[in-house]
Amino acid sequence: MWDWRRGYIGKPGCLSVWESERKRPGQRFLRMDCHSTDVLKTGFGAITEDGMRLMLTTKHSKYIFLIGEEAEAWLKRRSERPETALSD
Repeated sequence: MWDWRRGYIGKPGCLSVWESERKRPGQRFLRMDCHSTDVLKTGFGAITEDGMRLMLTTKHSKYIFLIGEEAEAWLKRRSERPETALSD
C-alpha cells in the first residue's frame, strides 16, 4: 500500500461519485472530503456497491468504503475500542 493512503484508513468523511465530462467522458471516480482539509480523489474505475460498501476498482487499486449503517456501526466500534477498529 502506498504510504499516502494510510492516512485515509478509518477516516470518516463525505463520499461523492463524479463523472468525467472532458478528460474521460462517462468514466467515474470518487472523492472523499474529510472533516478537515484532507481530500482523497481516486483515479477512474468501475464502481459497485452492496448496500454496506461502495467499491471502486481502478487500473492499479481497489478502494472499499463503508456506507450507511455499516459505517455508523464501525465508527461506534472504533470509539469504544480504537485499537481494534481496523481489524474488523
